[in-house]
Amino acid sequence: MKHLLKSVKTLCVLVFTVVLFISMSAVAFAADTTDTEEEISAVLARINAEYGTNIYVLAESELTKYGLVDTDSQAISSCELVNLEETLRYIVEMQIPQFERTTQEARIAMLAVSNRMNVLSTTDNSVIASKAIDYATAAVEAYITTDSDGNTVWGNILKSYCDTNIYQSTCFIATSTTAIHTDSRRTIYWTGDGDYIAYINGMHYYLYSGKQYASMYVGDYN
Repeated sequence: MKHLLKSVKTLCVLVFTVVLFISMSAVAFAADTTDTEEEISAVLARINAEYGTNIYVLAESELTKYGLVDTDSQAISSCELVNLEETLRYIVEMQIPQFERTTQEARIAMLAVSNRMNVLSTTDNSVIASKAIDYATAAVEAYITTDSDGNTVWGNILKSYCDTNIYQSTCFIATSTTAIHTDSRRTIYWTGDGDYIAYINGMHYYLYSGKQYASMYVGDYN
């Protein structure tokens, strides 16, 4: 009987220890997490006020438009919150100025483009011309043909588009693209207007709206 009571007492102590450990762990976890929406909003407000930016969490409708999915949980840890602010500060100080420069360069480049006339193609097969841009790939489907002097030139442009890896930490998603002939139809100039998106800790953030451009020389694709 005495042995049985001792065993029961030992079991009770063990159960109490386990329950106490679980309770302390839960308290520690709760202390290390913060309300996602409020804390992230505070970080964004601080960043935007300091740098004059307009960074925000993408709404569900925008995620759907871009074909994106967030995987964030209901709580964000203190470490993740610190990482979010550090990452956004890097983006604002290092990447957004480059977005702005690229946009200005694209606008200037398009002002210099001439000879925009399309020509009828004398070939049956089209080609895909692509060129890497910042955080995406510019692409055009067009025919290759010859002009009256026998030079290889671009024929009709069938379509232009932007191919984006949406799983990058930063990506450029074009909302509209155009492609025109220049350089006596030896070159196609591609331009894309769109948005730069960041993916941090399971959530997508709008960073900046801008323009990018690329040139496709026919000799590189025939």
